Amino acid sequence: MVNLVDKAKYEKPVGIAFERQVKNNNLPSIFYFHYDFHSESKKNKSAPIGNLVANSISQYLNTFGGLRFCVDSNSLLKLQTGVVRTNCMDCLDRTNVVQFGLAIFWINSELVHFNILSPGESIEDYAQIFYLLRNVWSDNADYISMAYAGTPALKTDLTRLSSLNIFFVQI
Repeated sequence: MVNLVDKAKYEKPVGIAFERQVKNNNLPSIFYFHYDFHSESKKNKSAPIGNLVANSISQYLNTFGGLRFCVDSNSLLKLQTGVVRTNCMDCLDRTNVVQFGLAIFWINSELVHFNILSPGESIEDYAQIFYLLRNVWSDNADYISMAYAGTPALKTDLTRLSSLNIFFVQI
């Protein structure tokens, strides 16, 4: 569980109540992590997502794996064992940026697993593919935001322009 609600100003009561509720449930299968997106973005303008993934929750992401199915034998090889629930005030901009970061982390992990990428290599190394992925993700964010809020997403520059750092692509 990644909580992106600020621990300041008008979001503070919501953030505190949400954290208390998660912790009071005391479910061992739920890992709770608070990430102050706005505060971290101000401190590290180049890549708040990279630090989030690499330094904070990568150990959990690595255990989730992904669904693997063998078409030839029509058999299930592996089930995905986890998901990341992202909590925010409106689940639009911050959530989209964080989920993009998590998606890139997972894509890189899977491509390395299947020997499509070498360890240390990233989908970001393939400019045309990464450009398409960034823009499809950003366009999708705009469509969802238009339907939900009546305006395009506000933080698509973080995905469209890909200001992610090297911490983010290490596997």
